[in-house]
Amino acid sequence: MPLRIETEHNGCREYLAAAPGRLGTVMLDESLFTRDSNGHVHLEPGTVLAKPSESDLWGPYDAEAVDGRQTETNNVLILHDYVTLDNGEVKSDREAAVLLEGLANAGKVTLADGTAISDTVKDALRSQICSVQFKVGS
Repeated sequence: MPLRIETEHNGCREYLAAAPGRLGTVMLDESLFTRDSNGHVHLEPGTVLAKPSESDLWGPYDAEAVDGRQTETNNVLILHDYVTLDNGEVKSDREAAVLLEGLANAGKVTLADGTAISDTVKDALRSQICSVQFKVGS
């Protein structure tokens, strides 16, 4: 597959190091995401997602959560698209593409608050659900 060219979008560079091997989709629960200063929910590619234990909808991975989103093992995915769940007029759960197999830039895959992911989360992304390799650097 041809390499992707990194481009700027809303100040964030793409998280992929190469074209993805395989994508899937999940439904995102807008109520689980933190709103920006305008009350909107805009998500960047490379955001780590997790699924609450009692739901089929996905939210942001959060080590401090108590609903199952704090569990890394076989419970995390990487968001592939730019997604808006609340644009100020309409808020809704939304289906979004996730990376199931591919090569990602280690420094571009982040938590919803913008911080870097831990080695434990990286290991989980190499699990049975995902097969993600990480390239060091941007």
